[in-house]
Amino acid sequence: FPVTIMWAYSIYLFRKYGINKLSMSPYPDWVNAHRQKGTEIRCINGQYYVYQVSSKWNPEKKRAQKITGKLIGKITPEGFVESSKENLRKQLINKVDLSTVVVKEYGLTQFFQQHLNDLSDKLREYFPQQWQPLLVAAYCRLAFQSPIKQMAFHYAHSYFSEIYRKGALNDKSMSLMLRDIGRDRARVASFMRSFIRPGEHILVDLTHVPLKSEHVVLSKAGYNNHMNYEPQFNVLYIYSMNLKIPVFYRVLPGNIREVKAIRLTLEESLVKDCILIADKGFYSKANIASLQEDQLNYIIPLRRNNQLIDKNRLHPDNIKKENHYFPFEKRFIWYTSYTVDDNLIIFLFLDPVLKVKEEQDFLQRIEKQPEDYTVEAFHEQKNNFGTISIITNLQDKTAAEIFATYKNRGAIESMFDLLKNILEADKSYMQNEETLQGWLFVNHLALLAVYKIYNLLKEKRLISRYSIRDFTQHLLEVRAVKISNQWRQAEIIKGTGQFLAKIGIETIPIP
Repeated sequence: FPVTIMWAYSIYLFRKYGINKLSMSPYPDWVNAHRQKGTEIRCINGQYYVYQVSSKWNPEKKRAQKITGKLIGKITPEGFVESSKENLRKQLINKVDLSTVVVKEYGLTQFFQQHLNDLSDKLREYFPQQWQPLLVAAYCRLAFQSPIKQMAFHYAHSYFSEIYRKGALNDKSMSLMLRDIGRDRARVASFMRSFIRPGEHILVDLTHVPLKSEHVVLSKAGYNNHMNYEPQFNVLYIYSMNLKIPVFYRVLPGNIREVKAIRLTLEESLVKDCILIADKGFYSKANIASLQEDQLNYIIPLRRNNQLIDKNRLHPDNIKKENHYFPFEKRFIWYTSYTVDDNLIIFLFLDPVLKVKEEQDFLQRIEKQPEDYTVEAFHEQKNNFGTISIITNLQDKTAAEIFATYKNRGAIESMFDLLKNILEADKSYMQNEETLQGWLFVNHLALLAVYKIYNLLKEKRLISRYSIRDFTQHLLEVRAVKISNQWRQAEIIKGTGQFLAKIGIETIPIP
């Protein structure tokens, strides 16, 4: 009986782990004659197959665990027959000199070539000697948020290095190019003006960028909305509502705010039809006086405690009594209006969807922070929930047009988010002002590429499902491989193939 148990156990061990406890094999001698170290034999439907086998330590089970590898062949009475796949692998290894195999990124490079040709054409027109490294620098910023010193590395590993082979690209040559670009503001401004179309509504806004450098005059201590007075410079941007892209920027010292700089920026850009859409902290009598003096159009939201707001008119019941409303994004907005000094118009809007949202938010704060929020405070503020108060000098616009234009402020705020988060251009360590100016131009080019992607995702109604980073990561997975001195597109994973199909991007075969 014990012998029978041992025999059965031996067969079990052999079939499962290739272990013959009694040094006896269930396989014929002609099969055992071809047994090799590091392999195991499996009998499947009367055929004897040979697999690679190895072991790996399992820390959880505290013992070695068998790992079965690929099929390498089968054993017949005539001898060992190598599998067709194993034979092909050996042929490729013998035929191809692996030292000559090169793999480079191809998908995002091709996107720049096929879908940003308008950008490359304008660069070629305005910067005929520098357009290629400028485009490569924008690619490096978009794909890897690369500093100058890493751009040569990313360039060498992309298919750009096969397309643009003129001249060496390294950190020194890139720095010198950026310095030359930074010195030539006239050409940079001309390039950006080529994107502006006459008669467009343009939004203007400013953001600050920390910069700690004693060598850059632009670095000044300045106030920002984060209550931060650290050394910084400001970037004033003009955004096109029609094209839905940023079209022009100007760099300012950190202690200069919007009103002083907007007029000069508009003069340099040659923009005629411009609307400043400010945030709630912008309003002051001095700022309004400056805007009026410069004859600039503006839409400025007011804080809810502003003295210009007629609280009686603002009451929800009183706004609705006037029976003034308009549709906006599948809901209706109630409004009233009146004039104040210098024939400026105050619009009071009531957004029912925003009202419900703000009420729920306040009640949740009462639950989570009862020491700071109370039911009494809720009733004191309930008439303000859902209201938006705006002052403007646009007397030829309807309430619906003013409201819709104000809501476009989110577009330029999103632009700054993309600039600082996707491109990671939220700080600078530049020690040379001319190089800094060139660096900002490269970031502007990368931002145009970001908007090309953003608008493509929005057009395909995929913006809520995929991010800009998702897009670039999928395209970076598309690679080109050079075998026997010939470039081919490498295989791509199923997920990337499905993504490209949804976006409608076809990879062009490598010539």
